[in-house]
Amino acid sequence: MGFRSRLMSFFGISQAKRGYPRVVPRVSRDLDHSNFNYIRDQFTIPATFPLEVYDLIDNAAILDPYVAKYVHTTVSLSNVTHKLYIKTDSERKANKAIGMANQFAARCFPYGGGMDGIVSAMLSQLARTGALCVEWAPDRGKTRVDRGFLVPVKSLRFRYANDKGDLQLVQQQDQKLIPLNPLQVSYHGLIYRDTNPYPLPPILPALEACATHRDIMSQIKVWMQKVSSLGVMLATVEPPPREPGETQSAYDDKAGAYLQNIADTITSNLNNGLGIGYNNIQFQFQNTQSGAQGAKDILQLVLQGMFSALQRDPIFFGWQFQSSDAFARVVYEEMFKSLKLYQMGVKRAVEHGHRLNLALSGMGDIGLSIQFHDDHSSDVFKESEAKMMISQAVISQIEAGIITKEEARRLLGYEDKNLEAGAYVAAFNRGSNVYALLPYERKKWAGEDFDED
Repeated sequence: MGFRSRLMSFFGISQAKRGYPRVVPRVSRDLDHSNFNYIRDQFTIPATFPLEVYDLIDNAAILDPYVAKYVHTTVSLSNVTHKLYIKTDSERKANKAIGMANQFAARCFPYGGGMDGIVSAMLSQLARTGALCVEWAPDRGKTRVDRGFLVPVKSLRFRYANDKGDLQLVQQQDQKLIPLNPLQVSYHGLIYRDTNPYPLPPILPALEACATHRDIMSQIKVWMQKVSSLGVMLATVEPPPREPGETQSAYDDKAGAYLQNIADTITSNLNNGLGIGYNNIQFQFQNTQSGAQGAKDILQLVLQGMFSALQRDPIFFGWQFQSSDAFARVVYEEMFKSLKLYQMGVKRAVEHGHRLNLALSGMGDIGLSIQFHDDHSSDVFKESEAKMMISQAVISQIEAGIITKEEARRLLGYEDKNLEAGAYVAAFNRGSNVYALLPYERKKWAGEDFDED
């Protein structure tokens, strides 16, 4: 028995039907509390950073307004509508597959919005931890995928499965390492450091700036409780007379009570917009605007470092340190290019769920792929002008006899529908949470790993 056969025997069903994936009921579970001091298991590969930072990241994503904004914008800008590409030999089978995909999309993430909700949850997990892990759990009859469970990334560990160096993904549960079934678990990491299997969390470089930002805001809060935004009123009074033979301690107590009495009287009067005192009291207004400007400069310096660590321009957080149209376009394009990294991980995970759901239902021979809609143009006029130039270049090649009209149609994306036999496209509607078969699409099916790019 080979290693794969032993692994499948360990994971699942010994009497599974031929051609059906051998999946098991759910293995992993959500962890509310984990003892992260117990991470030095001799069978796990150490990470390049302390795994305790996952707790710090979760707290920062909830409590720090800028980190929370980073996670929210990543999710909202990445979760655009997507298309489901299906390859089969008839429209009837395509419609049947789409119907099953709709049922799966409705039940896969209960209480969270179905397919749209689990896509947002995976994007949030990627934004916070740099990885996503979702387990597609079948029903007890193993006839369909019942729902998806997000596995906490902080509970995942890697270890070597054999002496060949093959990696195995496991989950730490109650001080035990539970192997996760690769047939039903989708795992994707963003950025790695060399050969270490643990991806680096994107928020990791911003944690120090988050701590500094919190300290500064705490100090500003204390400062604002003591002074107003305009200034502070200083009152100079003459000390009370000292009695003969009075000790220093008794005089200090008397002077303190004397000052407190005067301070209460002045405070009560100033609340009504009126200041009253004896002729032995001198009032002086001290402006604090210069101090506030200094605090703002320090805060801006800290936030600039945080925004750089989060790889977002300050404009996305409501700050504008510099601006120009050319710079704004560069920032815009750079951000949406980076979001494609997040979409790629979700694309693979959603494809995994759909394929497993179809395979359990006896439709494993249907090709399937997911493509997120690319709707991130920052300059429509520029793109339209570029398309016009390409069209003119193709027309010039036709007139010169270099290419035929059929070749020109293919270059411009207007291919003959007869060449597209077996390719069906269904678009996902986020509002209704369903897929619907689209009319003929110009993009040609390129196999199971179809990718527009």
